[in-house]
Amino acid sequence: MAERPGRRRIDAERNRSRILAAAGALFRDDEAATMPAIAQRAQLSVATAYRFFPSLSELRAEYLRLVIAELADYSARSTATGADLFADVLGEWLRLQSSYGDALIHLRSREGYLTRLRSGDPVITTVRSAWEQPISHLLHDLGLDSLDIEDALYLHNILFDPRELRDLRVQRGWSDATIAARVTRSYRALLRSWAQPTDDDAPEAATPSSATPPR
Repeated sequence: MAERPGRRRIDAERNRSRILAAAGALFRDDEAATMPAIAQRAQLSVATAYRFFPSLSELRAEYLRLVIAELADYSARSTATGADLFADVLGEWLRLQSSYGDALIHLRSREGYLTRLRSGDPVITTVRSAWEQPISHLLHDLGLDSLDIEDALYLHNILFDPRELRDLRVQRGWSDATIAARVTRSYRALLRSWAQPTDDDAPEAATPSSATPPR
């Protein structure tokens, strides 16, 4: 008897979940985990793993997106407002980093943040859904509603990168509370600075097309 399509779909979803769970378990301790090691952990063949994720980078990106989706769900459910909402979501972000370890290190890529955001990169799109509301609330509290949200997200990406926050935790021995307080203070200052007009923002003065020679 031929296998029913519904059963095949259930098996496929189960295998995909097993691959992602195995990847997460290995990435927590070893960001260089290989596809064969992940397949072995999932108790599936390497060919099956590659059928779901044609490359390790695609598997890593999807796992990362799912973790950040947890943050986006937390952000949407939070009842905090204003700067407290930003602090609440940041606390959850630091908790996730402690929980998932090196699995979050690959948030960066060779392409710039704004390029990935505007191209619809699924990871960065999920990052935006997690942080847009908390950052908007923070901007309102700072009186910076006119600041472009993409600028604020760009600056957030620079300061709150998981690799750099891990460095503060491991190399400086800072607690999550210290990291949150100090980096948030820097972020507030950077937002205020970014919102200030500079000489480069002024339109260039028109230059005469020709000069009248002296008589």
